[in-house]
Amino acid sequence: MAPGCNNLLKSLILLSLLTMCLSENTETCVRDSDCLNAPFFECHKNLCTHKGPFPVLGVEIGGIFVLTLLLALSNMAGIGGGGIIVPLLMAFFKFETKDAIPISGFTILIGSLTRFFVNIGEMHPDGQSVVIDYNISIIMLPIVIIGS
Repeated sequence: MAPGCNNLLKSLILLSLLTMCLSENTETCVRDSDCLNAPFFECHKNLCTHKGPFPVLGVEIGGIFVLTLLLALSNMAGIGGGGIIVPLLMAFFKFETKDAIPISGFTILIGSLTRFFVNIGEMHPDGQSVVIDYNISIIMLPIVIIGS
């Protein structure tokens, strides 16, 4: 496996474990079974909150595997994989849309930074220039910033 994929895998696992603690729901509850999506949401101080990283459920292990595989493939293809992260987070980890979108953005950022640092010293096959086309970056960056 390429070094960039190993870094991506580590960052995805860390990201999924850290963000599971941050998601909250506004439902009131008395016990865990009162929460919608009960295995993923727990009753904490009479509010349903997303469960922590442990214990890891079987569907979460499958989700980490599928998410890592698809993100590694899309990152190698150069497309980032942002379009698949949100639905996968919602399907496997039961995140709400408002929680899945920032996680998706952060995952894309980590993947692109990893890809950049892996390729920063790579040379083009002709051996006379680097792989990264900085000219296209200079043209596209102001447009992206204006669009943001």
